[in-house]
Amino acid sequence: MRQNSKNRLDQEEQSYRSIFENAPEGIFRATLEGKLLTANPAMAELLGYASADELIDQVNHHGAEIFLSATKKQELLQRINAGDHIANFEFEARRQEGKILYVALNARRVEDGDGRIACFEGMLHDLTERKQVRAKLSRVSDYLHLALQYMPGGLVLFDENLCYVALTKRVAEWYGLPPELVEIGKPYAGVVRYFAERGDYGPGDIETIVDNALQPFREKKAVFQERTLPNGMILEVHRSPLPNGGYVSVFLDVTERKRTEAELERYREHLETMVRERTEELGHKNDALNAAVENLQHALGALSQAQDKLIQSEKLAALGSLVAGVSHELNTPIGNALLVASTLEDRTKEIENTVHTGLKRSDLESYLKDTHDASAILLRNLDRAATLISNFKQVAIDRTSSRRRSFHLAAHIDEVLSTLHPKLAMSPYVVKIDIPESIGLDSYPGPLGQVISNLVENTLLHAFEGRTQGTIRINARQLKPGWVELCVSDDGSGIPPATIKHIFEPFFTTKLGQGGSGLGLSIANNIVTGLLGGTLDVHSQPGAGASFCMTLPNVAPAEGLTEENAP
Repeated sequence: MRQNSKNRLDQEEQSYRSIFENAPEGIFRATLEGKLLTANPAMAELLGYASADELIDQVNHHGAEIFLSATKKQELLQRINAGDHIANFEFEARRQEGKILYVALNARRVEDGDGRIACFEGMLHDLTERKQVRAKLSRVSDYLHLALQYMPGGLVLFDENLCYVALTKRVAEWYGLPPELVEIGKPYAGVVRYFAERGDYGPGDIETIVDNALQPFREKKAVFQERTLPNGMILEVHRSPLPNGGYVSVFLDVTERKRTEAELERYREHLETMVRERTEELGHKNDALNAAVENLQHALGALSQAQDKLIQSEKLAALGSLVAGVSHELNTPIGNALLVASTLEDRTKEIENTVHTGLKRSDLESYLKDTHDASAILLRNLDRAATLISNFKQVAIDRTSSRRRSFHLAAHIDEVLSTLHPKLAMSPYVVKIDIPESIGLDSYPGPLGQVISNLVENTLLHAFEGRTQGTIRINARQLKPGWVELCVSDDGSGIPPATIKHIFEPFFTTKLGQGGSGLGLSIANNIVTGLLGGTLDVHSQPGAGASFCMTLPNVAPAEGLTEENAP
């Protein structure tokens, strides 16, 4: 039986030894003087030693010190002597290589059979990582606290009992709250009561007011409200419930924004008034403009009618000049024919009398010779008159009807110049024509003739002032297919630069009261650019003559009358 007891003791000792050796925490036993009696491998590893024996040897015989602070070591030993049970005694320990550890010690004294302290034993916990985490958390907490205090708005955090967990100081300052009401852990109900007693919620029973103000919290409702404080500050309050039963309230100072919005609203109203007034003003101006446009349209209509009348008048004036010229040209051949006819009549009477008294052969031969000569003269002069009348008829019809037909340009220019012969014959100036016979046009010969007449008469009036000789050239050439260039040029005195830019303007003339109406070139330009579908350009240098060049299509635009549909 004694043997069995011994075996059980050996087994228990072996079991405790196994626990001691394999425990994850550092376990030791030491004297009151600080000498290590025993230590487990975890204790050695914690302090940086290869084994427990090395740890004990270094501490007991080579002066290795576990405590970084001798004061802490003395405090521990004194508390052991005093019989205290040590729990969570924190101190800094030194590892073998010199690294500092933060550890916590739990220890108790061990007494002998006489009740004296034989030693003390304990357990070490490594707090280094926990200390580092706490330090980081403390740093983060400090930053969060700073962020709360310096955030542009305000924030209040309540726990599930509606007690303060965190808040920014400026919230208390904005609401004028005593600091003791908003200390951490104080209930929010105290602040509500303070508001009620201060009259922030208006008149009424205080308890009822407080209960109504806290009702949204009990219902776990999110709340948004805008509140104007006594100092004029306007706050937006956003209050939301948290999953853990608490609440978070965010406060935004919107005073400046509201002031800006109010100013913008006033400005918008002012702008709307201005726009309305300006719209009315523009409406009046628009009415006036419409009236002015209507008057202008009437004026343009009247001007167009006046222009048509002027063109017609110009045509009639040109036709009158044509009639006068043709009349002058017809006087000679018709006068000659009348003279020859009257002479022939006298000779016939003479030969008739001779027949009754006795006709001689010589008288008959003389009469026959005179008759033959008179007949030739009559035919020649009457043919000249017929040609003039035919040209006059063609030009007169073209001028008055503006009808369209196909014609050869060279022949038409000859017809036009024949009507100008009286004026040209009375002047010392020469007209030279260089127009290929092959150029043909499908256009309006009458208006084209009027343009040529106006250009020639303008040259006679302006180009050779003070000169006894000069040359007018009328040239034409075929440009690219479908286009003809027709120029009337002279070697006169030229056109000054100040005049040339106004030359096609109606009523512009340098010979006002001296035979110039200021309409000739304007009408010519309108005919060329309008009915004939071309362009009219002028080129001149003072002292070097002037050149009026028309660029005309061989086939005029489809406008006006043709020979087939002319009335």
